[in-house]
Amino acid sequence: MIPRSLRSDGLSANTLKGLAVTVMLMDHTAWAFFPKESVMGLLWHIPGRIALPVLCFFIAEGYAHTCNVKRYALRLLAFALISYLPFLYFNTGQLPGPSTWYRWNILFSLLAGLLALWIQDTVSHPWMRYLITGFLFLFTLPGDWNGFPVMFILAFGLGRPSLRDGLHRYSLAAGLAVLAYSMPYILYLFTLTGTHLPFLFTSHLLPLSPSIWDFPLNAGIQAGLFLALPLLRCYNGHRYRSRTIQWAFYLFYPLHLLVLGWLRWAL
Repeated sequence: MIPRSLRSDGLSANTLKGLAVTVMLMDHTAWAFFPKESVMGLLWHIPGRIALPVLCFFIAEGYAHTCNVKRYALRLLAFALISYLPFLYFNTGQLPGPSTWYRWNILFSLLAGLLALWIQDTVSHPWMRYLITGFLFLFTLPGDWNGFPVMFILAFGLGRPSLRDGLHRYSLAAGLAVLAYSMPYILYLFTLTGTHLPFLFTSHLLPLSPSIWDFPLNAGIQAGLFLALPLLRCYNGHRYRSRTIQWAFYLFYPLHLLVLGWLRWAL
């Protein structure tokens, strides 16, 4: 494989990040205004799956290249806190309450993934590494993407410096994500044969009125995670660092949630 730093073709970090925020905007717009089962919902949700793996990939890249992990982590924490209220308002139309305050936004999960990578390099005892990494995963379970950002970041980070190995590890984690998000619907299919699984409907794993079409619909949307693979293969290693662009990417997240939340709930 040609080292990423020597490639003159392909896609730069800024191009991939720009694509990620574009499809993220599409995805969040669809959640706000289009039914998931509609044509527009599908056309905007499926490419929207690209955003998370691209963000996770560059968390791993950022960790590998940063000269100050603490400052990197504090920057993620600061914007995670700034985005806390916009994220909750976008999703619920309300301020934090007893049943919503723990719903972390994606920046908390990206921070947890960054810390998980740092733990792999700094904690020598294997069981302590597993314990702390497991805690970080559990912390992000109630949040956006339910812990999978930690898995994706570890997949990319532990696969370095080989892009091929990182993408292979990510493919396995993405397959697990598709299976996990589809499992409630797979279990629901058993109820159609007369199997009694009442816990599915009391634990909020499924919609109140699921249908047989929910399984292929949900699985098809989540399979969009694999659309990131050909794009990340084109990464050429050029980062083109710019403070202005860097801060623009960070500010985009809370600002677009705030605007979409206002359009969704206030108008």
